[in-house]
Amino acid sequence: MTLDTIEERMNIGQQEGGSISSPPPDRISSFITSQNFAARVDTLFNPPPQGVESGLSGNSALGQLYDWYEGPEGSQTILKQCCSANPNQYLDPQTHAKEMQPFIMWLKDYLIAQHSKDFQYIFETDRGSTYFVLPTGENLRFKMSDPRYEEGAFGPIKRKVPSNEPPHLFIDHFRPRMKTFFISEEEKQQIQSSPSLSQLPETTVQTLPPALGRVPLQLAPAYKSVFKDGGWTGHYVDNTPQLNGSLTFSNQTISSFHTGTQISRMIRG
Repeated sequence: MTLDTIEERMNIGQQEGGSISSPPPDRISSFITSQNFAARVDTLFNPPPQGVESGLSGNSALGQLYDWYEGPEGSQTILKQCCSANPNQYLDPQTHAKEMQPFIMWLKDYLIAQHSKDFQYIFETDRGSTYFVLPTGENLRFKMSDPRYEEGAFGPIKRKVPSNEPPHLFIDHFRPRMKTFFISEEEKQQIQSSPSLSQLPETTVQTLPPALGRVPLQLAPAYKSVFKDGGWTGHYVDNTPQLNGSLTFSNQTISSFHTGTQISRMIRG
């Protein structure tokens, strides 16, 4: 994708006028322009919420962006105003995402073009997904649905009878406390050899700087509760690499994890 293409999609979200070119004549793109969605996104990042606590609570810029997209003023409004079907009928996320492609593509491109500086890493993987990672490690993933595969417990499984529908992007679930690390493809295979999270043994990996061929590893911490002084208190387990980059975790320290596919393009980082 060229920079000119990104800038063209980015401008869709800004109000018409001045030297900005007219948006494509489809209903969703016109609605994005008329509602000045670009300004709504800018508000979340200028200035962005700071500190680790904002990430833990889900109040980071990405958390607020996801809430807006999922909320009544985001995708539900677009479906109601621009699509013929009742938005309440879109119970299947895949069907929802197909209808929302003009908006999802615009939002991804706008974040790259206008808010790259707000992220520590932005990268694409070889299956077409795009990750936006904050300095806290939390991220939002624009995931590419590939009709050749279906999602298994630990990753994509090749379909016996591939679907003929074209691939499309959708916005994956946002988990505030999930942190992003980078490992080798070989260590990814080691993690995925476990039959389930409940049987995941203590595993040590070597975290690495992001680069082409590396694999994103996302860990959501486990929550530990203890009864003390007549009441329950709890805390999230801190899965932090050692100074040499070594990171150890197990089913006792994480509540979920995700391993992506290899990085094919570094946009920032």
